[in-house]
Amino acid sequence: MPFCAYRHVAIGCAEYLKVRHTVAMSSCTGALHVGLAALGIGAGDEEHPC
Repeated sequence: MPFCAYRHVAIGCAEYLKVRHTVAMSSCTGALHVGLAALGIGAGDEEHPC
């Protein structure tokens, strides 16, 4: 999918959710990776399940 299509999806989501910024990702794995990086979680961090 061309970049412009992802941009269209991201803008549509931002308008629907009434937020200023969104990011359209091409895969769930990529989205999880970016989300963890945004939270500062990386290699060597421990996971504590509920």
